[in-house]
Amino acid sequence: MEEVRKRFERETSGLKDENVVGVVVAYGGEVAWSDLFASPALFERYWPKLLRSYVIEALARPHTKESATVEDARDFLRLRQGRETTESEPDIYRWREVTEGRYVEIRLEALRPAEITLHWLKIHRTSWPFKESSHIH
Repeated sequence: MEEVRKRFERETSGLKDENVVGVVVAYGGEVAWSDLFASPALFERYWPKLLRSYVIEALARPHTKESATVEDARDFLRLRQGRETTESEPDIYRWREVTEGRYVEIRLEALRPAEITLHWLKIHRTSWPFKESSHIH
């Protein structure tokens, strides 16, 4: 886990005037997960827990020499069209979940003082057993 953390820091240290607000995670050639936050501070707060989740998932998957591309990541991040469920507390938050095949997209939005997406999570469910409790909501 420490090696992945160091590699992430190396890769993001050269960004000038840009703030890191999330990650797209691939296991081999498969883009499987993304977590995007409203601010760098919010991302930094959750990064250690997210990193643990990603590493644990990587250990459970078979090793492959394939690599996902930037184009694979862009495709993964495109908005999904599918079955949508919404939960809301008026003037406080809205939780949206869109399911399209094996893809799940979840948005947690604050509604006041202005509408803003706090966390945008995308998952590509595969044949591995996915446990919703293993991720931060």
